[in-house]
Amino acid sequence: MAKTAAFFDIDGTLIRGASTWYLARDLFSRGYFGLDFFFFAAWQSLLYVVFGENKHRLAMVKERSLRILKGKLESDLILVGEELYDRFLQERLFPGTLEIVQKHLDAGHEVWLVSATPREISQQMAYRLELTGGLGTVVEVDENGRYTGKIPQSLLHGAMKAQAVRDLARERHLDLSSCYAYSDSMSDEKLFNLVGHPCVVNPEWKLRNLAKHRHWPIYDFARRRPSVALAARTTLLPATIVGSVWTAKVLWRHVLKRLFQIPVRVWRRRRKN
Repeated sequence: MAKTAAFFDIDGTLIRGASTWYLARDLFSRGYFGLDFFFFAAWQSLLYVVFGENKHRLAMVKERSLRILKGKLESDLILVGEELYDRFLQERLFPGTLEIVQKHLDAGHEVWLVSATPREISQQMAYRLELTGGLGTVVEVDENGRYTGKIPQSLLHGAMKAQAVRDLARERHLDLSSCYAYSDSMSDEKLFNLVGHPCVVNPEWKLRNLAKHRHWPIYDFARRRPSVALAARTTLLPATIVGSVWTAKVLWRHVLKRLFQIPVRVWRRRRKN
């Protein structure tokens, strides 16, 4: 008998912010990489906020990230994932999304996390939330349990995410026409088209318009406040001096100040040791 499942994206859907950003912060504090990559990642994150996804930038970040993991133990990253959930991710879960998750569990549905974040992170989150499982980007591991710096297929993103869900449905005898998909990103359109019940959560404006046009359910759980995205986009528009000053303050408070504080704290900690 075919079963029903609900598939949840993580970043922006289940948690506020990007899990990979918190992962990068944690890996930096552990000495996995230096300031050069830290600021590279921060800059790429800001570009993503302002301009959205870009295949060239995504490939560049992927290449540099894999170089960092090469030679590292898989068991170490699994441990990082456990601590990451307790220190950063748990407090950023959207209560509204968790309520939807619980309704699916109560209905006897399988619940899966499906994200481009490393598989070690998505699986750990699924385990802690007592879900069926988690799918994520797989990085190749050698016979000694160390990362080779290669991804066997590709990032679990866009079409690859939809294909992973299709494969999972075949493996676990899921009826995709009765399944649900939840995401905030337009990049998951292929996943939405794959299931019988697409639902959008905290959607970006393109996805919101698509959802309205196709009469998909829309859930808004993010608090309405001056965001980094709003601040960053404001700087691209003709603005008054007052508006520019306000934008600069928001950017400093929410982005730049935090970026500079992290490496300084880590440098001081390392100096003491």
